[in-house]
Amino acid sequence: MQKIGKMGLARAFSVDEDDDAIPLVETYRGVGIEDQQPPERIELVKREIDRVHRMSAIVELADSAGDAVHPPEARMLAGARAEALWELAGEERRQRPSLELLRAATAGLGCRRWRDPDRYASLLDGPGGAEREVPLDDE
Repeated sequence: MQKIGKMGLARAFSVDEDDDAIPLVETYRGVGIEDQQPPERIELVKREIDRVHRMSAIVELADSAGDAVHPPEARMLAGARAEALWELAGEERRQRPSLELLRAATAGLGCRRWRDPDRYASLLDGPGGAEREVPLDDE
């Protein structure tokens, strides 16, 4: 059996490879909208992105990022905003959520290999995520 070195293992589980990114159909308020969604769903995603933009509390953003009920695009935005606020909170010595848990909450989002074919979520997510109208074909 072949050993996988530290870098080989990291590469095997990498979720940031360009060729693994879910294709985008448009950008709304700086956030990419993923493909294979009907127009009604895209409108819901945009409303959720607007909701995340109105949030200002790090805990609220972190909770939203970890809740599979919300669209992946809005969750990734919430996670990115929470991480930025996490940095500021550390500089100001304020209490902040676990960075590891925050990153784990959005792991797999935006990646084709972890995209749930039956739900608008990641395969790494627990329960939740809206059912897709039509399951995705194997890519």
